[in-house]
Amino acid sequence: MIEMIKDILQDSYSTVGNPDERYNVITPKGCRGVYSIPDSKLEDNNFYLSPLADAISAPLIFRSIHYRNMFDKGSKTLSRMANKILSHGEKIILNESGDESSQVWYYQRRRLIRDLVVAGRQQHIILDDDDSFCKITTSSEGSKCKDYLLFNFGTYKKIAEREYILHKGYSGLDGFRHIEKPYRELLTTLCEFYGQKRQVMYRYHHHLFVWADSPSGLYEKSFVDYAIENYWRDSTHNSKQSSFILLLVNDIKTCSEKITNFSDKEKLALQRADFSDGWLLMNYTLGSLEKKTEQVRNNMVEKCLHNLGLDMDITRLRNVISECQSNTTTKSSLAILMKCGVHSWLPSRQIDGEQVMTN
Repeated sequence: MIEMIKDILQDSYSTVGNPDERYNVITPKGCRGVYSIPDSKLEDNNFYLSPLADAISAPLIFRSIHYRNMFDKGSKTLSRMANKILSHGEKIILNESGDESSQVWYYQRRRLIRDLVVAGRQQHIILDDDDSFCKITTSSEGSKCKDYLLFNFGTYKKIAEREYILHKGYSGLDGFRHIEKPYRELLTTLCEFYGQKRQVMYRYHHHLFVWADSPSGLYEKSFVDYAIENYWRDSTHNSKQSSFILLLVNDIKTCSEKITNFSDKEKLALQRADFSDGWLLMNYTLGSLEKKTEQVRNNMVEKCLHNLGLDMDITRLRNVISECQSNTTTKSSLAILMKCGVHSWLPSRQIDGEQVMTN
């Protein structure tokens, strides 16, 4: 089934017009296989397809790929520039407040920068985050506006300003001029960092762990196509990284007639599934299943899941039944997509150097 899904993803998303929207499809061979993926591959947008059992190591797989991707050539350049900013800031504080204050500031800011880089939020080192080096405030009088660039030396202090006419402003750090000579080199490095940051590509990686109760040749390809189309929508919408589990049942009507067991590893992997965040997709023959009430259909699905050893309340899943109609099959296939917990810290905040897991 993984090879079938790989072909679907490659046919649909590896040759789109915009190169930045193209995806490779990679099938790592277990958790250890992640480490054999060339760094050059990690610089692209990638889907990673793995069997369900590999979801046991989902956090390790996810972080291994994500963190390696964060230290590509562009990110290393940003890290060097960030160190220059720290050095300039430390020197200014040393001249104004003394050695102890400058060292405390240096190590606190260095730790925050490290956390931002590791969490994949390098773009927020300068602006747009509570932990950023700078913030911009604005004053206006009629159509004349003035921006002030404030740098966090422990407390915010104005280091540069710029003037412009309303509706004809600047973007980023363009147009700022230092207000005192000691801030000149600091401002220059901040602007270089911000300009470099805009050139660094932040690639996407999405992980799908797959289980199917039958060989891929027994499934209606149109059904699997539609399931993957919905997965694509959910995994990539406003998201640079994602991790999902996909379960596929060939025919829920005959599911109770055969013994289908998850292996011990697969049962353990399913403990990473978030049953409150996902969807059900059913394929039915026109003129049959659609005539049944939603409750009857839900009961059929729940009975099928029970036979698979999954006693779950499907009403917790969003879009509980999305019908994929077919005139060519007498089967009622089932797909279940659920988020897979990887305990990533990407949207978290840092507290005294520690990170709070929020998803």
